[in-house]
Amino acid sequence: MSNIVLISDSSCDLPESLATKYNVEIIPYYVSFDQETYYREITELSLTEFYKRLRAEKIFPKTSLPSINDYMERFTPHVEVGKSIICVCLSSNFSGSYNAAVNARELILENYPNAKIEIINSLNATGGQGLLVQEIGRMIDVGLEFEKIVETAYKLRENARIFFFVETLDYLEHGGRIGKASALLGTMLNVKPIIIFKMVPFSHVVKSVVLKKHLLKL
Repeated sequence: MSNIVLISDSSCDLPESLATKYNVEIIPYYVSFDQETYYREITELSLTEFYKRLRAEKIFPKTSLPSINDYMERFTPHVEVGKSIICVCLSSNFSGSYNAAVNARELILENYPNAKIEIINSLNATGGQGLLVQEIGRMIDVGLEFEKIVETAYKLRENARIFFFVETLDYLEHGGRIGKASALLGTMLNVKPIIIFKMVPFSHVVKSVVLKKHLLKL
């Protein structure tokens, strides 16, 4: 059995079969339909039940990220027995899950300064994050060293992208991704846009900003 523990927040959307195959421990997000009662994804509210309620109640649900304590409770038992941890989180552009995990690690290091805990900002979501988690699981299975796995994971995330389309534009509208007029027109025309989620390297962003500043001077 490997001495490396693989953990991910539930935004990776890994099927249970793959999570079991690669021994991935899932830390759930919280979901609420009334903004008062929150349920842990998967453990307290199954995906099947979630989608049933989503369609039946016509309510736009709210989510809440895993807390620092959620991460500490999961990390600490492994650290106490000398295991190393790799934790993959939803892009920090979308959620504070990554920051919560980092804060949990810093608190644990106060008592266990030699603990090896790598928190990876996936810079992705859903299937893109899930693929990164799977690849890390494969590397653990074949016995790669902790440092090599982490190094490779950071290289892999630079090339991760996902393509998908949605059945309805309602939730893009409710989430503020598109306006009411766009949602209405798209629904009338039965438009199903292909959405691409791609991480843009920071160096490209810097070059773009510099170029725009240069053009403004011309």
